[in-house]
Amino acid sequence: MNYHWRTLLFVPGNRPERFDKALLSGADAVCLDLEDAVAASSKESAREQVVQALQSGAKTPVVVRLNAAGTPWHESDIARLDCLPETVAFMLPKARLSSVQQLSSRTKGRPLFALIETALGIEEAYSIAAQEGVRGLMLGGADLTAELGASMTRDSLFYARSRLLMAASSAGRMAIDVPCLALKDEHTIAEETHLVKALGYSCKAVIHPAQIEPVHSVLTPSAAEIERAESMLAALKASDGDAVEWQGTMLDEPVIASARRILAQAGRNT
Repeated sequence: MNYHWRTLLFVPGNRPERFDKALLSGADAVCLDLEDAVAASSKESAREQVVQALQSGAKTPVVVRLNAAGTPWHESDIARLDCLPETVAFMLPKARLSSVQQLSSRTKGRPLFALIETALGIEEAYSIAAQEGVRGLMLGGADLTAELGASMTRDSLFYARSRLLMAASSAGRMAIDVPCLALKDEHTIAEETHLVKALGYSCKAVIHPAQIEPVHSVLTPSAAEIERAESMLAALKASDGDAVEWQGTMLDEPVIASARRILAQAGRNT
């Protein structure tokens, strides 16, 4: 599965009338949520609705957010959702190293995403990223700042965003930023996306279809960026791999790695 996503759209698992719309929304991937978006009284019915919707698979990549380990619904989620195609990923909220290891051992071959939203989870992020089956880490900013007694601002999330990104990168995993809480404020959404792009993020969670386009507009490599990256690789190829000067820039390995990343995000072969 291609994990060069720019957006992961969250949809409540008890709103099946929204599932098809979400899959056709243009988001790179969709997360059907059995956790925070679903009241306790609706957990079981939401689980069944998700199974019914996904048993035959979906063209758009799909993630199902389980209920957290230790909750009354976690074990039932794993048992019931085991019938889904192996391409359907699971997301584990309140992820800790021990809970990720347990889930990984029970879902061999299924891609996993760890939602890091506690102080202890942030500290264990490097070990979590290295676990078998884990494909990405996502920052849960609302729960984390609530635990810390902090406001959900750029400054308060800077350390967590940076540590999660470095942990994911150290293991070659995807890093997904927390969704913007301004549902339809395109300026705020784009500004926040520019911020995390500068840190190194290439994917951001979204919680409303109106957020998709502003995020994509920031995270999609421009024609100029693609042309520049392709020109760099062409210059390196012409030099037989030796370091070479290109437009006043020395094309060494870190610069080339950045160019390859841009082309991968654009879906270009390198």
